[in-house]
Amino acid sequence: ASTEILDLLNEMDDQRRASDFSKPVSVEPNTEIGQIAQQYNRVLADINAEHRRREAVTDALRQQTASLHVLRETAAAANQAKSIEEAIHTCLKSICAFGGWSIGHCYMTDDAMKKRVSTKIWHLGDPERYAAFRDATESEEFESDAGLPARVMTSGEPAWIVDVTKDEDFARAKLAEDIGIKGGAAFPIKVGDDVVAVLEFFSPEPMELDEAMLEVMAAVGTQLGRIVERVRSETARFNSVIDNMPANVHLRDKDGRFILVNRTYENFYGVTNDSVRGKRLDEVQGNTAFDQVAQEFAAADREVIEKNTVIEREYKIMSADGDRTLTERIFPIADASGEVTAVGGVELDITELKRTEEALQDARVQAEEAEARLMDAIENISDGFVLYDADERLVLSNSHWRNFYGYSEKDAAPGTKYEDLVRLDVERAVIADKGDAKANYYKKRYGYRHKKAERFDVELADGRILVIHERDTTGGGRVGIHRDITERKRAEEEAQAARARFEEAIEAISSGFTLWDAEDRLVVCNSRYREYFPDLADMVTPGTLFRDLIRAAIDRGLFPGVEKDPDAFLDATARKRARAKGDVREQHLAGDLWLQISDHRTTDGGIVSIYTDVTELKNREAEIRKQSAILELTLENMGQGITMVDRDLNTVAFNKKFLALQEFPEERFGRGFTMEDAFRYIAERGEYGPGDVEEQVRERLELTRKF
Repeated sequence: ASTEILDLLNEMDDQRRASDFSKPVSVEPNTEIGQIAQQYNRVLADINAEHRRREAVTDALRQQTASLHVLRETAAAANQAKSIEEAIHTCLKSICAFGGWSIGHCYMTDDAMKKRVSTKIWHLGDPERYAAFRDATESEEFESDAGLPARVMTSGEPAWIVDVTKDEDFARAKLAEDIGIKGGAAFPIKVGDDVVAVLEFFSPEPMELDEAMLEVMAAVGTQLGRIVERVRSETARFNSVIDNMPANVHLRDKDGRFILVNRTYENFYGVTNDSVRGKRLDEVQGNTAFDQVAQEFAAADREVIEKNTVIEREYKIMSADGDRTLTERIFPIADASGEVTAVGGVELDITELKRTEEALQDARVQAEEAEARLMDAIENISDGFVLYDADERLVLSNSHWRNFYGYSEKDAAPGTKYEDLVRLDVERAVIADKGDAKANYYKKRYGYRHKKAERFDVELADGRILVIHERDTTGGGRVGIHRDITERKRAEEEAQAARARFEEAIEAISSGFTLWDAEDRLVVCNSRYREYFPDLADMVTPGTLFRDLIRAAIDRGLFPGVEKDPDAFLDATARKRARAKGDVREQHLAGDLWLQISDHRTTDGGIVSIYTDVTELKNREAEIRKQSAILELTLENMGQGITMVDRDLNTVAFNKKFLALQEFPEERFGRGFTMEDAFRYIAERGEYGPGDVEEQVRERLELTRKF
């Protein structure tokens, strides 16, 4: 028994020294010592069970603490990171530390290029050991759906591989086996339902599925998704801003590859953002504009990067529309450490501006020449010229205007106020001092400012008379033309006096008088003419056409006997008038009035008409014709030959007996024959004897006149 007790005590002491109570002590059955050992083992079992429980709780707490730490770092990265890349790099580091991963890497989706892109965002526990794996990963394009990242991007769910070397779909399995990579996992970063990135992790040991880790990864993915969403929103706003800029905007990396271009750049160069992204200028096919400037642009980018400076320059390119001139500002873009990571550029097409500048320069020269010509023209016009601005200050004037008022160039210097010039006119007695002429001058000169008068006359002290025309300019100023109308005024006065004399003269004419212009419109007539046509008082006004006047007279019955064919009468009258060579015609008017009318053409194509009342003469002629008929009847019934002549020896009356006695043929000696004709006829018959016929005729005429 003592030996059994000693053995039990030794085992218990060994456990104490080793601090290992996980194994029970030996038990001798059916002995008192064995029963003691069994009780001891029961106590040990209870103690070990509690210890395992406490270790499990501690592990869970440690796991939860680590998870919280990862989530806290992810949240901090999401809030503090200046870029998606920076936030993802922080998360890779935290997850690798949390899950015991040696490699962490990120893939991004490129919507424009329609493929997954291996980024340069890594966390490597041993960079030298895993360098080959990194290089192979970055060189792959993953156009197929095979592989760990493709599986996650396609499904949108996390993926776990215990040993990637045994996974047939893992494209890098052989390389992983060579460098000792086993376990692998990946999870998506999503915005909504879209997978925008995939984070993959690898371990040198096989990794069993860890649900807790998957939960942490899912939470991290959510946080990173929010960053991506925020950046996308900011990027969309940024793109909206630069797309609406009127300048060509581009961004290229340190290798000269395009990162982005705005819409204006696309339209100008005929490219798209998608077609040039990731390419250098010389790699863009079929763009002649890029071919022209590729080397020059590359050199400028290098200078900006190497010197970390801004370059501003101007250059030309050939396009289908001809030469285009551009001005460009190229500037460096640095990261938080100050290292230049990209080059930005803003280009402005200043072709039209250049052309406008050239046109403006030409226009400026032309304007200067035109101004010089204008000043010469203004100076050489015979009128005075003056221009005021909207503040009533003198802008320019010519010497004629200054001479009118006796201004010196100092008196009328540009900028002189209008009111000062008016005051100067009065003070120097330039204006004629006739009654309140000075006061009127003030009134006239300032009246146009309120009434917008455009013309007024001014009499100067030296007797000259000026007419002033003033008009508003579009700029609110006033331009004036001052003209010396002294001679014209005198001519007008003389013309008025002449017209008065003319009107007095035509009124003094006992006959009716009318003057018609070249278009046969009435210019003037005297009162006697109106007396002849009282029924046409409304028509006898200046400007009335002669034809309209005659038509009215016909319609009102002033021409008796023409009612049957008034148009024929009107046409006949017009034809007679058209001749207008001083011919005399008679016109019978209603009321038994007879007018003798003579028309005379003036040098300017008008017509002067004289209307004489010959009614009494017409009546006397009728009486004479009546008495003559009685006389002729008496003479013809007398037995003697009788003839009567006037003082001019023209036959007034004779009878046929006289012709018979003198043997004068009736066809030759009709009414009104002269005694000279009779003597010549007798002499030609030889009744005066021999001699010169004309001499004999003169002798007979002299004798007859003496008688």
